[in-house]
Amino acid sequence: MFTYDDRDSLLREVNPVIKLILIVAITVLVSLSFYPVLPLATILVIVLGLIVLGRFRLREIVYQARLFIFICLGFIVLLLVTRGLVGPGEYRLAFFRFEYVDFIYAFSLGLRIMVLALLSLAFVLTTDPNDLVLSMMIQLRLPYVHGYAALAAYRFIPTFNREVQKIQLAQTIRGVQDDRGVVNKLKRPFKLFLPLLATAIRRGERVSMAMESRALGAYPTRTFYRKTSIRKNDLIFLIGTIIVFAVIVVILIKFNLFRLNIGFN
Repeated sequence: MFTYDDRDSLLREVNPVIKLILIVAITVLVSLSFYPVLPLATILVIVLGLIVLGRFRLREIVYQARLFIFICLGFIVLLLVTRGLVGPGEYRLAFFRFEYVDFIYAFSLGLRIMVLALLSLAFVLTTDPNDLVLSMMIQLRLPYVHGYAALAAYRFIPTFNREVQKIQLAQTIRGVQDDRGVVNKLKRPFKLFLPLLATAIRRGERVSMAMESRALGAYPTRTFYRKTSIRKNDLIFLIGTIIVFAVIVVILIKFNLFRLNIGFN
């Protein structure tokens, strides 16, 4: 989950800065939408984009987002239960009382969570971390010292996952019992903390020595072996996405299903 998938697709070729701009814009638009129709339409657009432009199968997307689907549904149910207990309302189910606006709030907030999860998932699956850092340094003028530090931190995530597996195997070989049960599961992170911390310190020292040996930060600018740029296809993708969401918003306005929700209600 949330790892880059290096498959040949149109989404992979899009400049990461363009994707970041669209993610921020879509997030703001969906977050300010009152009705749940726009978040639902956004979910459909993201899934279709991953299938058509990203060359992912529907079952792959569902598998990758399975945890967030469960969180989204759980959040909707929990919010409906808490609002139903407060009552009164025009709709009654057992001892729960709901109003029409309760369903709007619950589904709107739950689908917003799903939109944010799918946007993040689509970005991570189709964006090479190297291209992301390069585009931020070249297009967004991010200082290259911070860029390389961010890239090193990003690459440590899958490395730590492998280290955890190695530590667990080493502890099993040495006879460390990993019994089942809630208490033992709560104790498990403490068994991994010390060896994982030692591994992180050693890797951090190696990375810092490698960065210093390459004179990182010694000069205000630095050359790049490979550069990223905003091309014609990137602009077409940006404009096309804006047009798609503009059409969706216009249709929702026509059917009175779009309203901005600014502030707290």
